[in-house]
Amino acid sequence: MGLIKKNLVQVDAETGEVQDGFALFVATKRGLKDRHNMMTNSGLLMLAIDADLKLEDLKVLLVYLASMEFENVIDIPQTDIAEVLGMKKQNVYRATKKLVDKNILIEHSKCGRSKTYRLNTAYGWKGKVTSLYDDLLDKDCRSLPKSWMTTPAREKIPALQK
Repeated sequence: MGLIKKNLVQVDAETGEVQDGFALFVATKRGLKDRHNMMTNSGLLMLAIDADLKLEDLKVLLVYLASMEFENVIDIPQTDIAEVLGMKKQNVYRATKKLVDKNILIEHSKCGRSKTYRLNTAYGWKGKVTSLYDDLLDKDCRSLPKSWMTTPAREKIPALQK
């Protein structure tokens, strides 16, 4: 059996002229250019079943998550959160304090007059996965209650039994 040789050409659709060579589409691998965060299933479940967290608290947390930078650092003024959500600044302050008290947000440092926070890595992560395991996950998880992973709610959700 011999080799079959084919001659490929490219033709201009408007003029019918044969073009030298031809266009070749080469797909490139695209990374995640959009802002993204990784969240843990257990962390999301704990947020959902926490009766002490109200809708207002969760909305404030979502704005914090949307502004989270690498290594889980969050630097957004509470006045900006209040403006975005159409809330009073006092309500944002109260929700932030509750999130800090529950160890969901961790006070990080001060930037000017405003505080910066860091999301507890037990709830999610933004950055290189290798950095997550260095010591942050262990340090953050030590401050959570021991019953964190063995909640009765986990047993009621069949999809979480896998």
